[in-house]
Amino acid sequence: MFLVHAATGASWGPRVPAIKERLGIDDSHLAVALGALAVAMFAGTRLAPWLRDRVGGRRLVRGAAVVLTLSLLGPAAAGSFGALVVGLAVMGLAIGVLDVAMNAEAVAYERAAGRPIMAGLHGCWSAGMLVGGGTAAVAALLSVGATAHLAAAAIVLAVVVVAVTRNLPAGDELGDRAEVGDEAEVGDELGSASGRASAGGAVRAIVVLGIVAACAFALEGAMADWSAVYLHDHLDASPGVAATGFVAFAVGMTVSRFVADRVVTRFGPGVVVRAAGVGGALGLLLVVAVPIVPLAIAGFFLVGVSFAPVVPVAFRAAGQGIGGHHRLAWVVTIGYLGTVAGPIIIGSVTTAAGLRAGLAVLVLVGAAVAVAAPATASPAE
Repeated sequence: MFLVHAATGASWGPRVPAIKERLGIDDSHLAVALGALAVAMFAGTRLAPWLRDRVGGRRLVRGAAVVLTLSLLGPAAAGSFGALVVGLAVMGLAIGVLDVAMNAEAVAYERAAGRPIMAGLHGCWSAGMLVGGGTAAVAALLSVGATAHLAAAAIVLAVVVVAVTRNLPAGDELGDRAEVGDEAEVGDELGSASGRASAGGAVRAIVVLGIVAACAFALEGAMADWSAVYLHDHLDASPGVAATGFVAFAVGMTVSRFVADRVVTRFGPGVVVRAAGVGGALGLLLVVAVPIVPLAIAGFFLVGVSFAPVVPVAFRAAGQGIGGHHRLAWVVTIGYLGTVAGPIIIGSVTTAAGLRAGLAVLVLVGAAVAVAAPATASPAE
């Protein structure tokens, strides 16, 4: 499901120019449509815990995944700007719901397994980005129409969802229900002075974990948006070489996530996230301080390797304990703000002082994650 979630979004992104041309819309109309996607994603993260409480985690994962994959048919078949907006809104809603639902289930599975598995699941998400984006790029290169490509992707991914989720265990069968009986006691405790203090601590932990996730999302978005531009426009790399900047970042992140669970088990989440922040900052310093193409690409790779465990660890910390899926949903919601704020901040700094200065701001993002690392060392309760 993690792979499907990423592959669906990555299938749509590279076909935006073709759909924009087919519909004859300008950049301002495209911005409105993409805005509808973003707003719906936020709405989905808030809707997910309510739905999970009513239909259960397994049903929600399966239903949201089916809706998400089939939502590719919306932009594929859109014959007008309005239809595109509606189609992308449906896609965004499903993205947000499934993101929370699958991570909440992953926390339950991890608790039952007795060992970290979250980073490996997010590694599958990273692999899904490569699969979906790579397939879309090949389809575009071979002049396969966006409608045909997205329709085929929707059908294939929907079949995968139905086949795989047939054996998906339910998180509440692995321990969630055992915790629900204690919620009345928690409610009584929250009515006391100490309970209110505990609630205040939980809110602070959620905010900090959300900021950590937002920093990671902002950095990932910046690598996708600006790495090739920086290499091509500022270091005079050819278009082909410039594209390897993001590839190096993505490969580093994917590989790192498949080994991060063992690293977290050995050293603990707080230590790993602190190292991630420091390593990411050093990688970004290498990118902006040493204007040599191979070293800049190595810096992008180091950023990917370093930041890979951050989101899985933050989500794990948020999702632990009673009502964890509600806390997780808030952390995902706050984290999504990074995808909005990141481009605005970097774009503003770039406009005022140049792209190198814009990327240098991300060094502070790495430092912020390192400072906030203790919040990931224990559940946000």
